[in-house]
Parts: sequence; C-alpha cells; structure tokens
Amino acid sequence: MRRVVLALGSVLFTVTLHAQDPERRLSTPVVLAHARVSYGASATAVTPGGKLVLDAVITPTVGVHIYAPGAKNYKPVAFTLDPVKGVTPGRTTYPSSELVIFAGELVPVFQRRFRLTREITVAKTLKPGTSIRLTGTISYQACDEKLCYEAESAPVSWTVRVK
Repeated sequence: MRRVVLALGSVLFTVTLHAQDPERRLSTPVVLAHARVSYGASATAVTPGGKLVLDAVITPTVGVHIYAPGAKNYKPVAFTLDPVKGVTPGRTTYPSSELVIFAGELVPVFQRRFRLTREITVAKTLKPGTSIRLTGTISYQACDEKLCYEAESAPVSWTVRVK
C-alpha cells in the first residue's frame, strides 16, 4: 500500500492506494464497434483449492446502451468461460442496471462503464507449478436511441499459476 497526501486549499486529504487495485491490473482494452472491454484478475497465482476473481470492465460508446440481464427480446451482456479441468467457475456478478424506455418497452441497460465479476475455484488436486489458461467471451447487444446493432463479443483470457 502507498499513501498519498493531497492538499486542496487548507485541507489535507490522505488517500491510500492499494497495490491490488483492480483498475491497475486490467488488460489493454479490446475495442469493438460499440464498447471497449478490458479484463483482469484479483491475482496471478492461486493455491490448490483456492479462489480468485476474474473481472471484465465494459465501457459503452457515448450514446449507446448495452442490455442488462432481464432484457427481453434483446441479447443481454454475458460473461462466459470455457470449461477447464480443475477449475470451477461461479456465477457472474452484475452491477445494478438502469431502466430506459426503448421502442416503447421498459428495459434494463448499462449506459456507463460497468464491471462484471466471476469467482473461480481451483481444484485441490492441482499441483503447484501448474499453469492454467482460462479463456472466455464477453458478449452483448448495443443500441442507440434509434437503432439496435448486431451482437458483438470480445475474447478474454488469463493465465494463472498454481503456487
């Protein structure tokens, strides 16, 4: 951890910067037609039987919304992982969405930057020194105030070492 002192006028603020800040370990963004997707993990190594969190940060293009879970007749954003022996993925965690009226229908969407997370558990039987390659996809459908676009997807991947 690193502490930084900021002076604003006559008031001092102390901010603690965490080395494990998720914003600092995100990948270079994958730029798609209607959003940018970056991804990261809570750690690069895990013990046998341990857990870590994979995350994806999606930033919609200005003026575009991405459908959230619960949207009917549209493809909501999804965070899928390809099966890997010795790895058990948990459910995807979604932030709160907002409701908008589109084509006369009230639908849940994300219009600003948002983060999806997914915890994984590594089998106790995996040996230290093993390298695990995790791959998956972030997929979504985006619309602006007039048009809906074809669904898009971005590949995501992580390499995790068993320690």
